[in-house]
Amino acid sequence: MHFPGERTIRGLAERAVRPAVAIGARLGLPAIARRARAAAIEAHLARAAAISMPAEDLAWVRLHHRLSEPGGYFFSENLVSNESGFLAPAPVLERLPRGLAYLGVGPEQSFSYLALIGCSTAFVVDVRRDNARLHFLYRAIFEEATTRSEWLALLLGRPHDAAGDPGPGATIDAVIAHATRLAPTEASTRAARARLDARISRLPGLRLPGDGARVAALHRCFFRRQLAITFQLAGPRLRRYPTLRDQLEARDASGRQLGFLASEAAFRAVREAERGSRVLPVVGDLGGEVAVRAVGAEIRRRGEQVGAIYVSNVEQYLFERGTFARWVDNLRSLPLHPEAVLLRAYPEAEDGQPAPDAPRTLFAQLRRSASLAARAYARPGDRPLHVMPTIAHRIAPFLDRAETYRGFRELVCDVDLLAR
Repeated sequence: MHFPGERTIRGLAERAVRPAVAIGARLGLPAIARRARAAAIEAHLARAAAISMPAEDLAWVRLHHRLSEPGGYFFSENLVSNESGFLAPAPVLERLPRGLAYLGVGPEQSFSYLALIGCSTAFVVDVRRDNARLHFLYRAIFEEATTRSEWLALLLGRPHDAAGDPGPGATIDAVIAHATRLAPTEASTRAARARLDARISRLPGLRLPGDGARVAALHRCFFRRQLAITFQLAGPRLRRYPTLRDQLEARDASGRQLGFLASEAAFRAVREAERGSRVLPVVGDLGGEVAVRAVGAEIRRRGEQVGAIYVSNVEQYLFERGTFARWVDNLRSLPLHPEAVLLRAYPEAEDGQPAPDAPRTLFAQLRRSASLAARAYARPGDRPLHVMPTIAHRIAPFLDRAETYRGFRELVCDVDLLAR
């Protein structure tokens, strides 16, 4: 449960234990823990390797475990993107050279980006293991579905009428209408779950203990909420977030619908990447010591360069936790293309400007959170729309001045970084 001031309290707790963590690091305890975890995973994979499976699939499973860190904490359930303007950078992405690697965070939003840039490989790095589990589910759906409406019906646990499918030339509105024509039932979601679980089971060794139950639980969230499912923030709902339907129907600034289900070309681009094991979920902290650098080493080993990195507003929390500098070091370690861009999102305040950074003291954080919660409970039906624009920054000039930024708001307000 998320409660007022929780982020500040957790931040203070992290700072309090830093001396102990530093002592542990000098004693080599993190390295010992990493070796123990790696040995356990290797034993897990050795048992899986005894089961016949394609070499490409086994390599994908091994790479997922090798690049990942243990799952971390985040205070919200991110099953659907909450960024209302996520297609704003589309023209910038379309101008990038084809065949570059992509690195991103979060749920379905990355699919639209990797379709726009025509990437060679994609790594979805997120601190929450649930995000990797969600992408296990997405891979299974892409492997199972032959059309866009079937893909959506499988996600929502609905029956699908293959004979009446609107076909490759259909608009996203027609795709959604057909996918939702037949009502969802407990029987239909069990049937969809069985088909997708059979797909995931063809990758023995992928799921660690507890993963199977969580994948099923995540899938059931879509069945319960259907197209009305949104970003979930525990506690009082202070904003109205965009729904899954909103995101699938989203348009860029010129009115084009460019989501990954909006056209057959975009859908097939993502489906081919998923079926070709070129989309890899990784559990990792962007400001951590392992995952991002390991992903960079893998991209370099393949002789590729990174063209686009989508970080949402993760840097906001890295500033709060004091790990922004490590993220910058991780970013510098990647094999970046000279034209590489960084996609950032920021929560917008009521005046249309980026929201202020979080208060630095516990008292100020509690006071602000209590005020927002009181307003939400007092007027539960009067929640403003959550506005979260997405912008494209050029990475090279950002790295030149990264050490000068004192907070997230200052960073996103730097117009000199904008890719045009």
